[in-house]
Amino acid sequence: MIPAVLQYTSPRESRLFLRAVDLVSCVPPDYLLDPEDGVSTLRCHELARAVNIALEDPQTEVQDGWFHTREHSWIWTHPFPEERPIRTPLPKILDVYQPGTLPQVVLLDFSNVLVWYRTYVWNAASGREDINVEVVKELLGFMRS
Repeated sequence: MIPAVLQYTSPRESRLFLRAVDLVSCVPPDYLLDPEDGVSTLRCHELARAVNIALEDPQTEVQDGWFHTREHSWIWTHPFPEERPIRTPLPKILDVYQPGTLPQVVLLDFSNVLVWYRTYVWNAASGREDINVEVVKELLGFMRS
């Protein structure tokens, strides 16, 4: 049975969401856990990139920006249009590590919900320079095993 929320997304977006949930669940819960304070140092920036690679979908792309006041990275379900004709839907956000949220992986269609407009702010000049490539590779190892 398909969860009710997936009935309102395209079959492709539903598959992306379900696959992302599976991929994130492959990461051990204690991965990058600091033994002193029990806090994980895993960042959304590396996790979003690893999931995006593992999805193997040429239409998805990672976006860097902010979630409220925190630097954050997420995945667009298709490229964000440079110029958008009226009534052209925006891509959905596949957020694999939404801060302070359970479930952790969420699929958001904010094109019809104005509250999300101010929650996710994307950086037009996307591209972080502090990505730990080794962590991305380790995450991909978990996801592909």
